[in-house]
Amino acid sequence: MARKVTLLILGIVLVIFGTLFYLLRDTGEIYSNISVSGIDLSNKTKGEALSLVNGIKLENIKLKYENKEYTIPSANIAYKVNSEKTVDEAYNVGRDNSFIKNKMRVLKLKVLGKKIEVPVTYTKNEKALKSELEKISSSINVKEKDAKIIFNGDQIAVSNEENGKKLNVEKSMKLVDDELKLPKNETVQLVVETTVPAVTKEKLSKIDTLLGEFSTTFNSGVYGRSANIKLSTEAVNNILLDPEQILSFNERTGMRSAQNGYKSAPVIVNGEVDQGLGGGVCQVSSTLFNAVALSGLKIVERSNHSIPSSYVGIGRDAVVDFGNLDLKVQNNYKNPVYLVSSVEGNKIIIKVYGNIQDKPETVKLFATVNGSVGRKTKTVKYGKPSNGRDGIKATTYRVVVDKNGNENKEVLTSSYYPAKARVIVLNPAEGA
Repeated sequence: MARKVTLLILGIVLVIFGTLFYLLRDTGEIYSNISVSGIDLSNKTKGEALSLVNGIKLENIKLKYENKEYTIPSANIAYKVNSEKTVDEAYNVGRDNSFIKNKMRVLKLKVLGKKIEVPVTYTKNEKALKSELEKISSSINVKEKDAKIIFNGDQIAVSNEENGKKLNVEKSMKLVDDELKLPKNETVQLVVETTVPAVTKEKLSKIDTLLGEFSTTFNSGVYGRSANIKLSTEAVNNILLDPEQILSFNERTGMRSAQNGYKSAPVIVNGEVDQGLGGGVCQVSSTLFNAVALSGLKIVERSNHSIPSSYVGIGRDAVVDFGNLDLKVQNNYKNPVYLVSSVEGNKIIIKVYGNIQDKPETVKLFATVNGSVGRKTKTVKYGKPSNGRDGIKATTYRVVVDKNGNENKEVLTSSYYPAKARVIVLNPAEGA
């Protein structure tokens, strides 16, 4: 009896294993329940599958944001299905791992009915897709708006900030890729993110008083110089500086190039007046230097010109040269400060506003000439005669008196305006 039972069990086991062996055998075809882009490739040879996959077409990529729809023709991004590689991926399911893992996967497909959707292998022009999305972004993006201070006489009010929105091109490209891998002709929802302005009403609500101001005048009849002054003044207008934050004049105004809107005008180069792009910008930086210095802010970086300036006193100028010399100032107060810069007629006006708790009682600036360096004399046969000039050494001081009457005198900057040699020409007539 026991022998019969044993033989029966053995027979059942053999039947089960035989059935499994039959089901799990490799027929050289794609296994059951495998599809590509909704096309069932079950039990298809590679050739049969290739004919089916060749029929996959994507006319357009459909996109949507809110109630607006967009379309990118697949031809615009050079979209092309790699049919052979796609079929190979489908065929390799159940064949691309160890023997045991492969058979377990085939068992799930054939016996348990598990379905597998194989991604389409394709090529596309990434730059073209990015370009198409950037075109779409122009109709979606809205620039955020900073809160601003509104002046009504001596009263200071603050406008509300406004959030913006911006298409996240990279994340949207990822969603497009997902649709192209498993195309179902579904609409891709574009990823649009909220952008928050840096200057908020909450921050500006702490601005309640004028800390300091300074102005200089210029000849508004010189077109190029006037245009540069207006452009650079606007670049340093409506600026909020948080505590410890540093303002770089060059970062705000940008490279002095025609592409950035700067014009040719007189500039000082090596102690001589010449023509160059951005002439006049240094008067704005010098006005800013005095305004922030009189407001008690920290001067991080400042340099003087090679000759004294006509629009400010000795030791009160601030030369800038993009990529070389910069004016940097830091908000050393506990509360934010706000810069308002404007051009009114022939006058540059820069005001610094802040919190009344930070405001000193008085701030004064003055410079003293520490000494001079005599000019040298050189004699030449031909050329242009020049009287030259003596060099000047100067120190600029700041005196701050706080609300308790405590006075603090500090050296703010040091300046050296180099001497220029006197030139004597022996034969001026011949050199003329």
